[in-house]
Amino acid sequence: MFIYRSGWERQPTSDIDPKYQPATRISVIVPARNEAANIEACIRSLLDQNYPAALFEIVVVDDHSEDQTAVLAAAMGKQVRVVSMANVSVANQNSLAYKKQALSAGIARSSGELIITTDADCIAPSDWLRHIAASYERTKAAMIIGPVNLTNSGRLVEYFQSLDFTTMQGITGAAHRLALGGMANGANLAFSRAAFDDVGGYKSPAPQNAKALSQGHSLPESYRMHRSHSSSAGLAELPAAANSMGI
Repeated sequence: MFIYRSGWERQPTSDIDPKYQPATRISVIVPARNEAANIEACIRSLLDQNYPAALFEIVVVDDHSEDQTAVLAAAMGKQVRVVSMANVSVANQNSLAYKKQALSAGIARSSGELIITTDADCIAPSDWLRHIAASYERTKAAMIIGPVNLTNSGRLVEYFQSLDFTTMQGITGAAHRLALGGMANGANLAFSRAAFDDVGGYKSPAPQNAKALSQGHSLPESYRMHRSHSSSAGLAELPAAANSMGI
């Protein structure tokens, strides 16, 4: 525990210049299955980003939903593209990695230099993309790993779930800073398209050499993704020396 605390405290803080003008084109990939209750709020928070509309796209991947997820997403405007997994040819039909298949399909149909993934039950603060892009442009990191705030309805079990989730995120941030591990949360994850292509996307195994995970920065509250139903952690960045991608 003391080791993780040391790693957490070593993370330098960072923010962006108020005059910062982003230049990176971003593709936000949102895999979704039966998320009719959440998808509109998620997309609305993305459309309301304090980021030039011409520099980002939203790709919602409908993973065989049995509700109105795809219909609701498609009605959110021209900046939102809906990809249906029902129309995507999957090489390994017996694979259980359904989310990675959905992410791969969305990435293949996107065009941004920087790929950011989140989940359909998440709400993004207005400066989310701005902070990620600023960090990416400043550090040239191949991957940026961010925290997620969980909100709860007040039930006791949800408080314990929040505590558990917060602990895991604290360990994630500290471990990356100390090069002790390679965890990440796909609800707030960014990586360059070049790095994704270089390692063969999600076909590659998870990193075996944790030494590649060496840079860490804590970003402000506006960087943290909020998920319906617990708390937050820091941020870690993966240098360009990364040799695989895994969630």
